[in-house]
Amino acid sequence: MAKYYLATITFILFSVLLMPLSASAAYNTVTFTADTDIVLGSTTLTISSGGNVEAMRTYSTYVEFDMLDGSSVTVTSNDRYILSNDISATVACEGSYSRVILTSSETQTVTVTPSSEICGTSAGISGGGSAPAGDSTAPSISGIEAVPADTTAVITWSTNESSISWVLYGTSTDYGSEEKTTSYLTSHSITLSGLTAETTYHYQVKSKDSAGNIGTYTDKTFTTLAAGEEPAEEEEEEEDGTEDLTIPQITFDKPISEMTISELQDKVKEILEAIGVLQTLLAQMTGGSVIADVPSSFSFDKNLQIGDVTIDVKYLQIVLNSASDTRLASSGVGSPGSETNYFGPLTKLAVIKFQNKYADEVLASWGLTSGTGYVGSTTRDKLNELLGK
Repeated sequence: MAKYYLATITFILFSVLLMPLSASAAYNTVTFTADTDIVLGSTTLTISSGGNVEAMRTYSTYVEFDMLDGSSVTVTSNDRYILSNDISATVACEGSYSRVILTSSETQTVTVTPSSEICGTSAGISGGGSAPAGDSTAPSISGIEAVPADTTAVITWSTNESSISWVLYGTSTDYGSEEKTTSYLTSHSITLSGLTAETTYHYQVKSKDSAGNIGTYTDKTFTTLAAGEEPAEEEEEEEDGTEDLTIPQITFDKPISEMTISELQDKVKEILEAIGVLQTLLAQMTGGSVIADVPSSFSFDKNLQIGDVTIDVKYLQIVLNSASDTRLASSGVGSPGSETNYFGPLTKLAVIKFQNKYADEVLASWGLTSGTGYVGSTTRDKLNELLGK
């Protein structure tokens, strides 16, 4: 008989509340000794007995696993929903269920997102049974933003389902050039390079889901900066350079024992955000530099780049999330309290914002005028300075 994950979530909540403020999160290997049901809003997934991962986190629409070399876990939907995942593992579609087996040959974070579509004969899905028609709905695109430099531009956007990132671009609506990825994500980032300074470019954002449906947004434009020109810096919130902080009020509308998994997760995030605000306020009052959840003994001594999977990346994300203008995301994976060990497109974009923010200290000595997203020596020096090193 399947067991539910509520007790484990409650245990994690109290572990967070009792953890010293300077401690970093540490997990023992999670082994599923029985079939375990995970409730994601109105959807239930089953983790099969025998699976093992380093850690598991559940959110309102997806489940996330921290996996080590050799980790394996099987996820089943008895509602036969398409189980999108960011390592492109094949989803078996049977008459009474859909199932994906995740096996890792390296340390990485893997997410599984059940869509609202019933799986069938769509691309990338296999199995028997008289399956209903597959997904026929194209991804919905929103939140498009272009950040141009003189010869590059970073295009970011979001989709309502996992899909590949795709941008057509050129100096007219005929475009002529494109950039495309192969990873299925909901937060997208494409860097266009080899552009001409002081030139207006047309671009069109597209995203294709695993069933082959293509979502397309209308034509948009951006203009590259003059050669050597730096992006305008945001105005400081106060003359002394400190933020006007509001301390969140934590309230409980009902006993913890009566709260749902989603409510418990939201409450943990509220508590972590409040801790971060209080520590930032303490740093401002004392003239020090305190960033929550980064151990006082830690310093950045390794270069970091997209694709890296290491605890240094998680601490990098925590530092980036400590300022609103370099934050990875406001919610979901990568947001404050939900940092990961994986250096992906969101981390790269946040690093670019960080490098542009501190361009005089980070970029000038290299003759660069815009961030690259690569964490080298001068970027590490600035990160360590913010940690009080």
